Order: sequence, then structure tokens, then C-alpha cells
Amino acid sequence: MSKKIKTILTISILANVLLLGSLAGVVMDRPHDMPWEKVKEGLSPSSQELVTKMFMDTWKDMGSTMRQSMDNRKYLADVVAAEKFDAKKFDEAVQRIRGVQDLMTKKKIESTKDLLMKLPKEDRQKLAEQVANSFSWKGRKHDYPKPAEKGSQPPKN
Repeated sequence: MSKKIKTILTISILANVLLLGSLAGVVMDRPHDMPWEKVKEGLSPSSQELVTKMFMDTWKDMGSTMRQSMDNRKYLADVVAAEKFDAKKFDEAVQRIRGVQDLMTKKKIESTKDLLMKLPKEDRQKLAEQVANSFSWKGRKHDYPKPAEKGSQPPKN
């Protein structure tokens, strides 16, 4: 890979990591904007309490993970800004960041599963679409081409 491409890739990854850090900072500064108010709509009062408790517990539990994420982003920034670029350290920094992202995803999945085990069937049915969408790409603002159906011709450019 050429030096120019490595530089562009490094800057791109660093920019994305810094953007994620900024977004995390905004979320951490505004915990009252959490989505549990929307999630709770239409649920029974006891289920609403469970949803609030799950979000609050998960929020508290994520504190150390968020600090770890910030430390990893700082480490990546230090690696990128070093006098001499070290590809091994860069790979390690990216792996550490991905590890924390995986940990956050696992925590989200586990807390969602724990909540759903406690909810009555009627309330789980009300949450079904929200839960399914939170683990998929549905509704995201990407315009990916749909896969071709069997027997159809690929689009011509």
C-alpha cells in the first residue's frame, strides 16, 4: 500500500474515532435525552418501570467502558501523531477500539435480553419492532441497492 493511501486511511479512521468520541461526549452530557421515553410509550406501568431501570443500570454500567473507549481513542491519536508511524501499534490501537465497541454491543444485547425476559408477552409484542430494528440496518439512511431477484438481469451502468 502506498504511503499516500496509508495516510488517507489513517486520517479517515482517526476522524471517525474522534467523531464517535464527540458523539459519546454529547450523549454523556445529556443523559436525560435517552430514548427510554419513546421505548416506554404504550407499555404497562410496571413494564415502563422495568425499561427505565434497565436504561439507568446500563448507563451506569457503561461508565467504565466509555472511559476505556476514550483512553483507546487517545492512544490511537498518540500512535498517529508519533514522530515515526508504527503500523503494529496502529493495528493494536484499532483492535482495542473494536474490542470496546464489541463489548458495548454485548452489554446492549444482554441488557435488552434481561429486560425482555421480565416483560409480559403483550409488552414484548409492542417492543418487537423496536428491538428488531435496533439490531438491524432497517431504517438507516443508506441507499444500498437491493439484491437482484433470481432470473433478473443486473442493472446496466
